[in-house]
Amino acid sequence: MGSCDFDPSPLTESIDIGTAPNAAFIAQYDHDGNFLNVMPVYGTNSYIFNHGVVKDNNENLYFTGGFQGTADFDPTAVTNNLTATGTYQDIYMSRYKIGSARISGRLWNDANSNGIPDPNELTGLSNVKVELIYDRNNNNTFDPYDGIISNISQADGTYTFDFIAEGNYLLRVLPQPGYTSTTTLIENADVSIGQIISNKNFGFVSSLVPVICSDFSANQFNDEIKVQWKTYTEVNTRGFNLQRSLDGISFENIAWINAQGNSTGTFNYLYSDKGTSGISDVNNYYYRLQEIDISGNGKYICNILMVKYKAQKSQVIIYPNPVNENLHLLLTGEYDQLLITDLAGRKIKRLSIDTNTRAINVSVKALTPGIYFIKLAGKNGNKQSAKMIKL
Repeated sequence: MGSCDFDPSPLTESIDIGTAPNAAFIAQYDHDGNFLNVMPVYGTNSYIFNHGVVKDNNENLYFTGGFQGTADFDPTAVTNNLTATGTYQDIYMSRYKIGSARISGRLWNDANSNGIPDPNELTGLSNVKVELIYDRNNNNTFDPYDGIISNISQADGTYTFDFIAEGNYLLRVLPQPGYTSTTTLIENADVSIGQIISNKNFGFVSSLVPVICSDFSANQFNDEIKVQWKTYTEVNTRGFNLQRSLDGISFENIAWINAQGNSTGTFNYLYSDKGTSGISDVNNYYYRLQEIDISGNGKYICNILMVKYKAQKSQVIIYPNPVNENLHLLLTGEYDQLLITDLAGRKIKRLSIDTNTRAINVSVKALTPGIYFIKLAGKNGNKQSAKMIKL
């Protein structure tokens, strides 16, 4: 009889059973011993003795013991009396659930930082601890000795707290390294018996810079320009659009390069731009890099590069030039294709040649007098051209 304080902290959480001779109690604490909940079972003129308790995987609690007199076995406001038939103790077995409410939500990658889970924002943050705090003072503040239950977000960012007792709670997610929160990190949840709350979501957007722009470079090698960059961290990155311009203003996409997606390792990217070959004078080429995330959003991430491209001197000697019947070619590289085109770019003659060949004789007797181009190409990417005049 009387009251009992079930809170081991300096705070008080007392249950008064009045004049009842004794009672049974179901008390819940977190891993640190902080109070969460207590439910009494007693009767005005009854004796209740608990001899055993067990919990199954569905958070059901089973009690067994003896009782005498009339006892209310329902710890809620509802009354479920049971009266012993014997003059001594009858045996009882009762089942309880610590709580019947559910709270769930999701931690998601808020790509557009609007604080709303949009339909195309499907990526979640996994392995993040979510805390359910018993806000015993109902002041929306985490106070000392408030009990805490923890859970870990799944691969899709979802989390669930089942079997929650009635009360006032706070949901809390700690700041995540490399991310900026787009929603509040603390949510209030006032829970009633059996209530299901499923909209407690937390948004984050990456604050990491996936590409280190000092590693974005472009240099000419023979008749092509090699563009390189390096990433040390990638967060929800689908790929890169490499773009090229002749004036530094109007750019066009010249290549799509798949990214790693999510990584913390170092990755090197290389693209060989062969679209600059065949130019006979000096030109400036401009390059820029656009990152595309998994939601399809793009942003330019590095400074524009400028490369002064200079066409390579011909590695083929042709004579006589002008020519009447037979053209002789001396080669200093490995080529397997020879093509003769006219000024309009029409293909006039094509020959396959051995890569070890260094001298070729080509009959041009049937060609109409005029200006032609001799174009050589090799499997290793070598390309050369020379102008020929047919008499």
